[in-house]
Amino acid sequence: MAFNVTLIGEGFGDDWGDGEDEGVGHFKFEKSLNRPLHAIHRLISPPTGYTKSQAQRGVFITMASNLAITAAEFDQEVLNSDMPVLIDFWAEWCGPCKAIGPSIEQISAEYADRAKVYKVDVDSNGELAMKYSVMSIPALLVFKGGKEVDRMVGAAPKAQIAALLDRALR
Repeated sequence: MAFNVTLIGEGFGDDWGDGEDEGVGHFKFEKSLNRPLHAIHRLISPPTGYTKSQAQRGVFITMASNLAITAAEFDQEVLNSDMPVLIDFWAEWCGPCKAIGPSIEQISAEYADRAKVYKVDVDSNGELAMKYSVMSIPALLVFKGGKEVDRMVGAAPKAQIAALLDRALR
């Protein structure tokens, strides 16, 4: 699975560990990386003025857009899916949503051959949040065979989130 990542900041040499010299100084670029998220997480060095944690969170937020799904796509991608689907109802302003973002991304990569993972921005897709009675976020819903089969509200460790999909895969 490749991820398009935009990093803005300073770099020195091979910032991405891909054998290419991205140069020295300020840059803005996108790269398509075919590596697991934990590898990307380790390779990011923070731009000047940012902590490593801030730089990594920024990259994960950018990558999360690859999982975005809209109301128009929901029926086809979720309800008509032949495999279980985990939906993360979230918002940009939600701290706990951002906290579980890296776990959602990792689960998406780890379960890619067995399940689908999507993110629904409740600010842009409020009708979906209302349809599924999402009153608090983050809200994690699992669908199987076109029906909701599990739900978790609030931030949780990665293992607990993955357990939602594991139950649906039995």
